[in-house]
Amino acid sequence: MFDYSSKSSLEKAERILKEVLICDIPIRVLIGNKYNLVANSKKNSSHTNDNVSQTEVDNIAHMYGCEISLPCDSSLPETVNEIYDKIMEKVKELIGDDMNLENLINKNILIGNKIFSNPNFQKTMKESSYFEPKK
Repeated sequence: MFDYSSKSSLEKAERILKEVLICDIPIRVLIGNKYNLVANSKKNSSHTNDNVSQTEVDNIAHMYGCEISLPCDSSLPETVNEIYDKIMEKVKELIGDDMNLENLINKNILIGNKIFSNPNFQKTMKESSYFEPKK
């Protein structure tokens, strides 16, 4: 994740993406926060040189094979939910319908605490066969 109002944060995200190229990471994601602030500053002619352009983001996402690259406004739940849904779609493509922790780990998918405790993720996991009672 980087901040659209700070080129240095995109540079830091790029360094991280560069480092993880050697890892077997099945889904690379680049999320830009504060997109709404930068978009509003362009409309109000208060654009600064430190703002990140969408072209820069698209180039980096392409260069490092990011399957998901989205702008985000963390104050709007719908943008956070869109990101979550896109990530879960990609995970389901890799895992299939049997979304259980063992399959996630076998595909080198690590879920952070925020996502793991997300009600949508919990619902997805409960609907999977992993939580069905053992017969």
